[in-house]
Order: sequence, then structure tokens, then C-alpha cells
Amino acid sequence: MIHQSHGPARPDMAAPKAASDSGGGGAVAVPVRFGGGGAVVRPEDPTVTGASMAERDTLASRMLLVRLVPLTLVLLLGALAVFSYIAVKAFEREILPEVDAKAQAVGQAVSETIGKAIGHGIPLGHLVGMEAFLTDVRMNNVGLAYLVVTDTANRVRYAATDTPDQVLDIFTAISGGNDIAVADGFATLRVDYRDTAIPIRAGPREAPHGYLHVGADSDYVTHQLMEIVYDIMTVALVSLLVSFEFLLILVVVFVTSPMRQVEALMRRGQAGDFSVVLASDGGAGDEVKQLGRAYNAIVRRLGDAYHELLQDADEVRAAQFDSGAIRRIEDILRDVRRRFTIPTQGFRRAAAPSSLLRVRVPLFLFIFAEEMTRPFLPLYVRDLYSQATWMDEALVMALPISVFMLSIAIITPFAGAWTDRLGTRRVFLIGAIPSVAGYLGAAMAQGVPDLLVWRALAGVGYAVIYISCQGYVAIHADPGRRVTGMATFMGAVFAAAICGPSIGGILAERVGYAMTLAVSAGLVALAATLIHGLLSGTADHQDTERRPLRVRDMAMVLRNPRLVALLALSAIPAKILLTGFLFYLAPLFLTEMGESQSSVGRIIMIYGLMNVLVTPLAARVADRVGNLPLLVGGGAMLSGLGAAAIVLGSSAWMVALAVLTMGVAHALAISPQLVLVQEVCARECRELGQTTVLSVFRLIERMGNVVGPFVVGTLVTLYGYVDAMALTGLGVTVAGALYVGLRWVSGDGRRRAVTP
Repeated sequence: MIHQSHGPARPDMAAPKAASDSGGGGAVAVPVRFGGGGAVVRPEDPTVTGASMAERDTLASRMLLVRLVPLTLVLLLGALAVFSYIAVKAFEREILPEVDAKAQAVGQAVSETIGKAIGHGIPLGHLVGMEAFLTDVRMNNVGLAYLVVTDTANRVRYAATDTPDQVLDIFTAISGGNDIAVADGFATLRVDYRDTAIPIRAGPREAPHGYLHVGADSDYVTHQLMEIVYDIMTVALVSLLVSFEFLLILVVVFVTSPMRQVEALMRRGQAGDFSVVLASDGGAGDEVKQLGRAYNAIVRRLGDAYHELLQDADEVRAAQFDSGAIRRIEDILRDVRRRFTIPTQGFRRAAAPSSLLRVRVPLFLFIFAEEMTRPFLPLYVRDLYSQATWMDEALVMALPISVFMLSIAIITPFAGAWTDRLGTRRVFLIGAIPSVAGYLGAAMAQGVPDLLVWRALAGVGYAVIYISCQGYVAIHADPGRRVTGMATFMGAVFAAAICGPSIGGILAERVGYAMTLAVSAGLVALAATLIHGLLSGTADHQDTERRPLRVRDMAMVLRNPRLVALLALSAIPAKILLTGFLFYLAPLFLTEMGESQSSVGRIIMIYGLMNVLVTPLAARVADRVGNLPLLVGGGAMLSGLGAAAIVLGSSAWMVALAVLTMGVAHALAISPQLVLVQEVCARECRELGQTTVLSVFRLIERMGNVVGPFVVGTLVTLYGYVDAMALTGLGVTVAGALYVGLRWVSGDGRRRAVTP
């Protein structure tokens, strides 16, 4: 059977000529015809490199995000504004009756007690210990501003010791007559309080001997309303950040990356390579999937036509007796095979396109889960604390943080090799098991010992998952854009550091510590589910495994005195301040000052926010200044001074200022610190490699994370919260100053750093 072309002939291929054989043969035509059309696309050499395609993918993603972000902002902010207005109005309607009901209940109980004393024959003006009694009642009921007992002529007989003077002045002005209109238990007073007047009777049918006035602080009502407003604003900010995280992954993974993959396959087809089809073409799907299915269908039809052509050509060649005709047929077939690549036994499926953003959202959710514990973990330990334990309460509250950090330090050196061997997806899923178990176990802990076990387990999972995601970035980042790749990685960490503490504080206050830990477990499970789907079918491990860290490598690196100085005077003190102050002292101190869990979470959130805002600027400053020792040591001094400033006044504002200062200082110092490690260890980097040197640095640096809560906890035990915070800040400041001084004396701090 001979197929004849119905389309135009290829301009670069001569039309086959008729061939006569001695057997009275006829014309033999072997045109190339695929499917229903006769035109064949001239293959072109693709000039688009992988790097330029990646750049175009990034540009396309950004252009699409530019269009989607305003729409998302309008929809989210509009919905949040409506929800916030409804929520505030509903809370305002509910809180005032609740405040009045509380004042009525407290006042009724106190007035009955006073009435019983009067019933035993003690006149209203001769009761003993009333001021102390009223003061104790007011102190035990948050939101009450005063308790005042008056006689029927409105003269003040007794009052709580801290009753505002303006309230007493009002009663003095109206004393001598029954000028207070009492209706339904509420008195009309021209003061900034909601006054509830309770008649004091010796018996149910007797006339009042006087009135108990219970004043609810209007500032308390306003404070409660503002707490709700702050919570709503926090939720709005977190909602925007989370929405943009998911919007980014949706655009890249499900729109631009598949489109780039389809484009790459079409360019292969343009060059004559039809050996690859898209990995998935089932289901209804969106427009991109429909395009992929259409491409796969076309390629399969081309394959069928190609094999049919080869079969027909073989039949024609077998029927020929003229050797010249046979050679021409073979030449044509050879040219077809050279120009087109179509498999004979099935098509290869294209791997899912790799993108650093595939790990961003799962990593964000995972870090989010851990950051949610920051505002309340020491308080949770205090609730579980038993006086029978052998250690002081302040040190016991530091134990779970230190155990968690110690687990991370121990597991980190091994997690990298596991990722190389098993791949990011498997290691992430493996690490999710101890993480989920750690959070659920901590939620059900009955005491400090079992809480320590669960936190250690959570630390193992944290190290494994963190390093697995970092390994994915190392594999897939463009060699010329590794800094950008790491920025993608750290962007997820910083975003979670903003969202996690604030939401954790709100949840801890509303639903309790245990339920918040259960929510963290759910977030880890969700992250594992996402990583399973997003990395399925992608290349997520290296072909060669890295060499494990050896003891002699550590010994060689630590023999460098300049690195030891950097560790002892900058890196370790920074970590001590981070875990000792931010994770341990700040939640306890703020709670001691009467701040709510929501407020604690918002203050801790400032640290992550400063990291996000200042880190890009810090990189430019480091490049322009070039004096890395000054930046690293100066960052340590700045963070320490912020904490030491608590001596100027112990308030939540000063703690927030310390957190803000520490966030700015760490953002200034962290990036130059890594470059400085490579500078001071130039010889070790050449002999061992930068990865090994940085691994040793990170391992020793994490010892600061471990000992930080214990150092600060010991200071709290000895001197109290304020002095402990001030001494810790002073110590970090002195260490940073010593480091700058040592580098200056050695001459390193007076010249611009040169990165090896």
C-alpha cells in the first residue's frame, strides 16, 4: 500500500524520482506524510537555553502575579473589612451586658454580706475592715474600677483603697441628698465609669440602709474592644501573607511551569523530536491541561502515522527488484529517521518541571506550626510544673526549648546525607512523622518529663524537614543565582516567623495551649500532604552523596582562632539572646506584666517582620560598607543594647523595642556573618570545601540555642526578669564590642573585606 502526499513538498528535500526496473516496474513514491496533513515543519535548532527559559518562566509568573495581586487585595481586604466591622459590632453588643452582669453579680454578693452584718445589729457606719474587704474584692475581679459604700444621703462610708479621686469627688458633690437616680440597679453618675448601684438591705422587705456602687472601668471595655480589633488586624495581615504564598505556588506550579513544559516539548517537536509526552493528561483539568492533552494526542497520531509509514515503506521496498530503487527508499527512510525521533515502543513521559517554589508553601506551613508555640511554650511548661521536681521553676521552663534545640543540633549533620540518598520528598514525609507525634504528644502531656520527650521528637522532625527543603534548593537553584534561590527558601521562613507567633498567641488565648499544639500537628500533616503532591515525579535528590562531617574536619576548622573569636563573641551570643530572650524570657515577662497571649504573639512577630524588611537593605549596606567585622560585631552590640534598655522602664513597649532592635540587628549581621566565615576560613574552605566549614560553624553556633534558655533562666532565678534581661543584653553588647576591638587591633577591621 502506497500513501501519496496531498500537501506541498518539502523545499529542502528533492522529490523522489520514478524508477524503472527490468521487471516492468513502475513509479515508486515514498513521501513523508503524518496524520491528515501533508506539510512537514522544517526543524529548527532551538536557541533557547534552560537558564533563559527559567528567566522567562519567572517573568511570566511575575506578570501574572502583577495582575492577580490587586484583584486578590481587593477581594481579601473587602471581605476582611466587612467581617471585621460585623465582628467588632457584635462584640461591642455582647461585652457591655457582660460587664454589667459581672458588676451586678459581684455587687449583689458583697451587698448581701454587708446586709448580714447590719442584720446582726452593727450599724452601717461602724463596720470594721471594710476598706480591706472591698479592695480585695476589686483586685480579684478584673475590669472593676472601684467599690464604694454610701448611706442613703449619698455620703461615702467605705471605699476600696485605690478608688479614683474623681469618683469620690462626685459623691462628695452630691452628698446630703438623694440625687442619684437608681433605676433597674444602675446609677447615673457623671464619671467615666459604668456605675451599678446595689441597695444594701438587712432583710428582703426592709428599706435600704445604703448603696454599694460598683464601677466598671470604661478603659477596660475599650481595651477589650481594641484587643479584638488588634486580633482582627493580625488575622488580616496573616491572611494576606498566607494567600500570597498559596497564590504564588498556584501560579507557578499550575500555570507558568506547565506552560513552560508544553513550550519546551513543542520546541522539541519543532526540532523533530517527538519522543516525549506530558506526564499527565487525564481528567478534565484546566486550559493548560487541555492544551497538554491536545499535544499528547497529536504526538500519538504522529507516532501512529510514522510507524505506518515505515511499515508501508518496508512493503514497497520488499516488492522492488531494482537495486537503485531499493537504495533510494533506504536513503529516504534514513533521512526520515535522522530528522525525526519517534519511539517504536512507547513515549517517554516528561518529568514534572522543577521549581524552588514547590517546597516554599510546605516549608512555610511547617515553620508556621513551630512558630505558633513561641508565645506560650514557657507558660505551658509552668502550668505542668510540679513543686516536686528537683530543679527551680525558671530553669524547668527553659528545658523544653533547650531540648528542642539540642535535637536539632544533633540531627542536622545527618539530615543532609539522608536527603542526598532518599530525596527531599521522602525525607520530608519521614520527618513529618516525629513532628506530628511531637506536637500531639505535647498537647496531651501530663507533666514536664513527658513534654521533654515530645519536644525532643519534634526537634528531630524539625531538623530533618528543614535540611531536606534546604537540600532541594541547593539541587535546583541556578548555579549563577544561588543567592536568589536561598532568598526563596528564607522568604518562607521569615513569612512564617511573622504569621506563626501572632496566630499562636490568639489561638492560645481563645482555645488553650493543647488545642493550639494540635493545630500545629495539623499544619505539619497538611505540609506533608502538599509536599507529596508537589514533588511527585520531580528530581529531588542528588546523584552523589555528600561526604559526612568528620571529627578531624571539625578539629581543623576550630583550630582557626579568628573563627573561634567569631563564634564566641558574635554567633553564639546572638543565639543565646534569640532563644534566651525571644523564645523564653519575653513570653514570661510580658505575661507577668499582664499582657494577653495575643499581645505577646504580636510583639514576638515584630522580630520576623524586621527580618523581612531589613534583610534586603542589610545586603546592600554590607556590599557598600564592606567592613564585615564591624557589621557583625555592631549587630551584636545593637541587639544587646536593645535588651539592656529595659532598665529605662519595665513595660511592654520596652520589650517590643528590644524585639524590634534585635530583629534589625540580626538582619544586619546574619548575611555578612556567613561571608565572614568564608573569609576567615579561606584555607579551610579550599581544603575541606565551603559546605563542610559552614556545617561546622552552624553546628557550634547552635550550642548558643541550647544554652540560651538556661543562661537566662539562671539569671531570672537569681535577679528577676528585668535584671536578667538587662544583664543578658549587656553581656551580648560587651561580646560584640570585644569582637570589633580584636579585629580592629589585628588590622582586619580597618580594611574592606574581600570574599574569597
